[in-house]
Amino acid sequence: MIAAPEPGLTERELIGRAVSMRPALPERQPETERLTHCPQATHDDFLRAGFYRMLQPRGYGGYECGLPAFYRVVTEIPRGCPSTGWAL
Repeated sequence: MIAAPEPGLTERELIGRAVSMRPALPERQPETERLTHCPQATHDDFLRAGFYRMLQPRGYGGYECGLPAFYRVVTEIPRGCPSTGWAL
């Protein structure tokens, strides 16, 4: 079994990370639009936040979140930048 980077991370914490990330996203929106994809800084933030492991099974190092929590994260991000939300 591959250990998750934060084995005790909860769905509530993931949602909180998405909410707290929203203020930075409008500042990056011009770069996102210019690049036509998320800037490296946003990708790194998503990686650190654990968003890419949300649906991954625990047995493979993921957080195995339920769909309601995943949906909440992917609806919070576009409130900061719709293009970034689409990419996530």
